[in-house]
Order: sequence, then C-alpha cells, then structure tokens
Amino acid sequence: MEIFDIEELRPFVTILAERFRMVVAQNVSPAIELSPTLPEVTATPNIRRDWTTATCNNASPDVTLSTSDSVTFQVHRDYLLATVTKDFTREPSPQRLEESNVEVNGTPALVLPYSSAVVNILLHIVYKKDGRLRVETPSLVVISTTLRALKEYGIPFNKSTSESTLLFSAMASHCQTSLMAALEVYALAASHAPDLHHVAVFASSFLHSLDLSRVTDETARVMGSIYYLRLTQLLLGRTQAFKRLLLPAPRMHKPSPQCNTRVLREAWTLMTSFLMWRAAPDIGDATIDELKDVVIDSIRCKQCNESFKRRFDALKRSWASVKRVIR
Repeated sequence: MEIFDIEELRPFVTILAERFRMVVAQNVSPAIELSPTLPEVTATPNIRRDWTTATCNNASPDVTLSTSDSVTFQVHRDYLLATVTKDFTREPSPQRLEESNVEVNGTPALVLPYSSAVVNILLHIVYKKDGRLRVETPSLVVISTTLRALKEYGIPFNKSTSESTLLFSAMASHCQTSLMAALEVYALAASHAPDLHHVAVFASSFLHSLDLSRVTDETARVMGSIYYLRLTQLLLGRTQAFKRLLLPAPRMHKPSPQCNTRVLREAWTLMTSFLMWRAAPDIGDATIDELKDVVIDSIRCKQCNESFKRRFDALKRSWASVKRVIR
C-alpha cells in the first residue's frame, strides 16, 4: 500500500511536499569565502592617548609609543618590561627600551610598525584591562595582526586570549554577526592552534549551517587539514546522529476495535521520511514542530496522538544533547 492510498493522510502529504519544495528553494546559499585582506582604518593623526590612570598610583608615563598611523600613546616602561619578553624595537633584549635617544615631550619615543588599533589592544593586554574595548569591535584584520604582534613581542599568548580577555570577546562578537564571520574566526583560530583551540571550538558552534562544498581552497588552507577534518566530522556527525534518532518508532498500544495503530505507524513513517531527507547539522526544533503540527490532527486515537507527541518531545531532547562543537 502506498502512503497516498491512506485517505486520512493524503492532504497532509500534499501540504508537506509543497512546504519542502519551498525549503529547498530558500536554502540555496552563496559561496562562503574569507574576506580579502582590507587596509586598516587610519586614525586621526597626532592623537595622544595617555595611560596614566591605568596604573594603581596614577604614575606619570615615561615612554611614548608612536604608531604607523601617527597616533602616540603615553605609557610606562615598567609595565612594558613586565609583560614584553622581546623588545618593541625588535632587538633581542628589552633593555633596548632604556636606550632610546628619540624623545617626545621629554619621554623616550619608540616607533612601532603597527596601527593604533593594534597597539591599543596590545596596551589593554599589557595593562591587564580585560573585557571589551570602549570603541567598536576591532576588525578581524586588526585581530589577526594583534595575534601576530603578541608572538613577535613575546607577550604571553594563552593569557592574552583566554575566555575572559577582550581578544576572545572580540572574536566571539564576530562569530555572532554572520556565518561567514564565524568561518573566518574559525580559520584564524585554527591557524594559531593549539594556542587558539578554544576559540576554534567556540566558533564551530556557529557553523552548523555551513555547506562544506562551498568552503574555498584558500579558507581550507588557512585552517589546515586537521581543523578542516574536525569541522567536517562535526557537521557530518550531527547529520548522522539526527538520522539515528529517528529510528525508534513511537510506543504502540494494543490493537483494539476502535484503533489498530495503523494511522500512527503510517504517520510516523511519513514524518521520518521527510525528516531523513531534511536532516542537517542545523535542523531546529521549529522545523520538527512544524512537521508534527501538520500531521498530528490526522491521528484521532487519543492514545496514538499522545504517543506521537511524546516521541517528538523525546526526539527534540535527544537532539539538543548531540555534540555541538569540534573536539
């Protein structure tokens, strides 16, 4: 017997088929690529930023840092030497800070090859100012450059990117803006693994709707084979896990003159067929509930109806417990 031979379910099959045709039409997504490298925004020249109040005793700054976009920062030598293991002037020893002959307003001046946006983040780390920046979230280009500067100057990488830091907050903010941004964060974190493995784990939870066939070769190269494999395993693993959750049928009551549970069995077969076809890493409760609502009224037996509802509730609970991030 075909499903369309069941008189009670025929109108619902037609409705479901039409809805899924609409789903397919809406789910065509554009190719996902990493954004090209963009020039950093140039700040207003000759801005001075004083870090005097960042110290516990409001000590006067004794070093001036000048950035590539002509912004100066008034800072403290002791704070730099306490954090930086490699000198800002790229000499092997931090004692080079003591030897600068260039002065600005009576303090030694060091010229850095980075923009003010990057140096501002570095100084937040040096002065242990965690949380969020007072300005807008820095771009991923700025974040990537900052990560490179951390390693270049020997600033402790793990402490600077832990979950309580502003760098982690900035990357987390980008993950929440779009799928493409989350992919960029994931690739960036993967390129700094294992130091930024925790960032890659966080970003992976935003990539459930990613179509792997649309990840460019360049993006895959940036994240590397290991993290591309982990992302693939996450997405394919979630899809397979969802399909396995559909296998157990609802509990059937004993056949009676009023109901032989045929409608329940056929309704469940119909629903699981559609859900198997629709299975994806990002399938949500709304999709499951929508399909349930289409068919539930056709099950007139009270016991079968309740069993059908309980089975769908169990499906959603089990699906919520399936792993959402990479290992």
